[in-house]
Amino acid sequence: MELVVIGGGCYGTYHARQLLKACHAGKLAAERIVVVDHNGDCRARGELGHDPLLEVVRADWQDFLDGYLVPQRADSYVVPAPFSPHLFYHWLVRAYSAVYGHDAVAMVPASKSLGLPVEIPLANGQRAISYAPWTCPATCVEPAVCPATKGPRDWSLAGAVRRFAADPASGVSESVVFPCYHLAHGIGAVPVRTLLHAREQLLVPTGQRPRRVAVATVSHCHGILGVLSLR
Repeated sequence: MELVVIGGGCYGTYHARQLLKACHAGKLAAERIVVVDHNGDCRARGELGHDPLLEVVRADWQDFLDGYLVPQRADSYVVPAPFSPHLFYHWLVRAYSAVYGHDAVAMVPASKSLGLPVEIPLANGQRAISYAPWTCPATCVEPAVCPATKGPRDWSLAGAVRRFAADPASGVSESVVFPCYHLAHGIGAVPVRTLLHAREQLLVPTGQRPRRVAVATVSHCHGILGVLSLR
């Protein structure tokens, strides 16, 4: 199993450090932790490059994912950067375009509300979504009892997105959800297996023309949502 950390700056260095701690403590059985950054001399290399488990790859994030997300790596995990573009959304756009052509896919605004406590429209037409109108610590593992409310965390954005897509009034016909859940020491990750399965499902033709697909990368509490129009 490999762990891929997107970004080698402040957040990526913290993510990689926490994962290395988990590996050395026997809590994760990773053979390698790969940090991907545009800068080959990024902070992660300077602070953590001495660790034999760590490898820094200089690459564009999107280009790296296009080459990395293959069935041979289905057992690996990707740790997204918290302020990166919606990487998996754009990865699906490229995958669909490669099969059906650039004119067959369009990124359209997520114009309908999901009815969540926090929904922030973004300039690119996507929507930042959250169950938490309060400020959460970066290291929160989203436990069963919410540290902010002191009550049960009886919510999860994956279910909210799927219910949204099932509502005829939503304007979408289906959903693709990438859950980024706690892996170790406060770090969340998306299984590569989940990404590959979603790509294969999306590439299967259906009778719907066009298909409107809600694509979300989410933890239990926070996430980002975009909509694709496919034909």
